[in-house]
Amino acid sequence: MSLTRWIVLVAILSAPFAAMSEGLQRNGNFWRALAEDRKLYFLAGILDGSQLGRDLTSMGCYGSKLHENPDGLACSLEVQSNFIVAADKYMQNVSTEQIRDGLDEFYADYRNRGIHARDAVFIVLRQIAGDPNIDTLIINNRIRASSPN
Repeated sequence: MSLTRWIVLVAILSAPFAAMSEGLQRNGNFWRALAEDRKLYFLAGILDGSQLGRDLTSMGCYGSKLHENPDGLACSLEVQSNFIVAADKYMQNVSTEQIRDGLDEFYADYRNRGIHARDAVFIVLRQIAGDPNIDTLIINNRIRASSPN
């Protein structure tokens, strides 16, 4: 098979997947289309994912010698400590229902709909915590969401 035919074949076969992935941008349009129970499941996934991110970051402290790196323990403890401090600041006594309601309100503004859901969750958590710099954060996220990748 010639290179040109191979490229055409790959393009034809991958087109449906590209279309599907484009339709799955997890932004405000995605959020607003979710049923209420799915919103809570989605948030549970984000919150569980943050725990996984913490664990993976801690493992990165050790490099390839997980059990032989004494500096890795100090790094891992710092990662864990920073995570706990941030979680206490932004997630203490906050329910997934509160986050859901905050996202509903946040995405009611059409200007926010291009912002990725994980970024919007962080914005909403900071709003709930009373962050005084939230307007700047929202504007920066709007700019980033509208920029070509």
